[in-house]
Amino acid sequence: MSSILGETVYETTGWSNSNIIVGQTGGDPYYCAGCNGSYRLTFTSTSIGTPLGVYGVGFDMKGSEQFVFGTTAYVTYGNGDTSNFALPEYQTVFWGITDTRLIQSIYIGLVDGGTNTDNSVHRMAHDDLTIGNAKNN
Repeated sequence: MSSILGETVYETTGWSNSNIIVGQTGGDPYYCAGCNGSYRLTFTSTSIGTPLGVYGVGFDMKGSEQFVFGTTAYVTYGNGDTSNFALPEYQTVFWGITDTRLIQSIYIGLVDGGTNTDNSVHRMAHDDLTIGNAKNN
């Protein structure tokens, strides 16, 4: 999780308690959308990106460990375009996106950036952020 904290601008859009869940089997805390509300990670001030974002973002989803389901990644690109991606349910997998457009932010929560403050639905936990700045042609 330290890579997430060091390479993104984090903004809670649900509850104000930072969406960090501790006491995980691996020892490292995770970010959780739905456990404590939704959040946005912005990539406009990373060490390898540009002021408009990065070309690739990915992270480990902790689905089976956190009973993750019903969560959407709402991506905003540097040119203002947006896309919704349904995230895998009940799986511990790597999820990522690369694009020819710069990825400015990823909102983890509901479709179209809808705020989530209900911890019984739309949950997602993640760790081990990966970002890339090589353009995918």
